[in-house]
Amino acid sequence: MATRKSRKRSKKRSCKKTHKRVSGECIPNNVRNKALYARIKKKIKRRVKKKGQRWGAYTSGNLVQAYKRAGGKYSGRKKSFIRRKSKKRKSKKRKSKKRKSKKRKSKKRRK
Repeated sequence: MATRKSRKRSKKRSCKKTHKRVSGECIPNNVRNKALYARIKKKIKRRVKKKGQRWGAYTSGNLVQAYKRAGGKYSGRKKSFIRRKSKKRKSKKRKSKKRKSKKRKSKKRRK
């Protein structure tokens, strides 16, 4: 019987379809200066790892801010959040209960 040695290969996960691997980092396609973005991303990743944290929304925001501060640009237009008009629902008629209004008695102050 021939035994095979199991080798552990360090496979890095593939990027999303909207990203591209540049110098070991997954970079979005809408980034103009990919080398600058990758350099800043590595720097922020090191800082996050040193603190023992995970990559999250705040670190993503920091990356974008740092990239823009360094003179980086994005291609395409910014997508704005627009609510779609939903179909109007028929409101059910509710019986309104009349609430008794409590009158506050004002105390007269004497001088």
